[in-house]
Amino acid sequence: MNIQEILQQAVAQDASDIFVVAGLPVTLKCHGHQSRMEGRMLPEDIEALVNEIYAVSGRAKTNIEQGSDDDFSFSIRDLGRFRVNVFRQRGSLAAVIRVIKFGLP
Repeated sequence: MNIQEILQQAVAQDASDIFVVAGLPVTLKCHGHQSRMEGRMLPEDIEALVNEIYAVSGRAKTNIEQGSDDDFSFSIRDLGRFRVNVFRQRGSLAAVIRVIKFGLP
C-alpha cells in the first residue's frame, strides 16, 4: 500500500490521525478509536513509505538524515492537508500524520 492509498482511505474514513510504526499495521484514529489496516509494516516498509511522504511533499530529508525529528505539512489537491512528524523509534523510522480537512469544521 502506498502513501496516496493510505491518505485516501484515512480521508474516506474521517480519520484524524495516521500512525505508521514498524511491527504494526498502519493505524487510523477515527472518532477516538484506533483501527488497523491490513498487513504488518516492517522497518524497510516504513522507510519506503517515509520516502514517498517526502517525495509527495517536495521536502528534503535533511533533518531526519541528521538524526533529528522532522515536522512539516503538505497538501494533495482534492484530498486534504496533512501535518507530519517523522522520527526514529527503536532504531527505525516512524511517522504520525494528522489529517486536516479542507473547509470549516
